Amino acid sequence: MSEIKGFDAVPKGEPLGEYLQRVRELRGLTRATLASRAQVNVSTILRIECGKTSVIRPRKAVQERLATALKIPIEYIHAAISQEAFDIPQTNKICPSCWNPGTAPDIRWSQVDAQFCTRCGDQLIDKCLSCSEPILLRGRFCPQCGTPYRQSSLSKQVA
Repeated sequence: MSEIKGFDAVPKGEPLGEYLQRVRELRGLTRATLASRAQVNVSTILRIECGKTSVIRPRKAVQERLATALKIPIEYIHAAISQEAFDIPQTNKICPSCWNPGTAPDIRWSQVDAQFCTRCGDQLIDKCLSCSEPILLRGRFCPQCGTPYRQSSLSKQVA
């Protein structure tokens, strides 16, 4: 199963059938493969993707199995059923080892439940390590205490 970059799997207000087909194709899955992983009949996947009225809102168990098979949160399926765009709140979390100050942080760090960097495994931070002021993404140093946001590898080894 291929990895989806950024927020490609987030519902954008399209109907469930279009959303399901888009995410399935992003994952590189056939209808048969998705049906097998979600433990539903291939005709169910086909009817959902074609927008047949009998499966506009699949049973809760089917919704959960589809979300698991596609590796997406169940809330995405619910948003697609309602044809609503899913708004993901973002944070100013950064990895003090990987982030280049003054540049946009990795999109995966801004997810509310992100705690660790997917590149190096370090804990993400959203406040200055010295004075706990919120991180300003445009700066290289904390405006309150002057501490650099990025930790050098030398200071990490000493700590």
